[in-house]
Amino acid sequence: MCIRDRYKSVCDRIFEGKDYPKVIKNSDFVVGILPKTPKTLNYFNMEKFMMMKKSAVFINIGRGVTMVEDDLVQALNEGVITGASLDVFPQEPLPSTSKLYDMKNVLMTYHCTDRTVDYWERTMKVFEKELKRYVMRKEPINLIDKSKGY
Repeated sequence: MCIRDRYKSVCDRIFEGKDYPKVIKNSDFVVGILPKTPKTLNYFNMEKFMMMKKSAVFINIGRGVTMVEDDLVQALNEGVITGASLDVFPQEPLPSTSKLYDMKNVLMTYHCTDRTVDYWERTMKVFEKELKRYVMRKEPINLIDKSKGY
């Protein structure tokens, strides 16, 4: 089964990576969930913010280093985009000198978007499964591909 087919029942539309400029231009919310890799460092910069609608809200729950903080502050101050909701930052903890603290159009959380009511229960189930596989000398299910950088 093609991954595209798997999500047809829950998505209005599915786009490919090459469609990114068109998608970002028409989106009310742009959500960054990128991992930290050489290709994603500083990915969300002024060029990307300029592509967004003026009414857009940028949400970053991926890795903080995928956005350029100064560009985001400038985009918000100049009305390039309307707002931001941030759970991650290029430097963590966020320095007390960051301009983001004083911005009324920014919502910040403390790197906790993965926490849900059943977070620990789900985490322990995954750990238990992986531990059993390890003891039986089987390959892990959630194996990291270091060649991808994550």
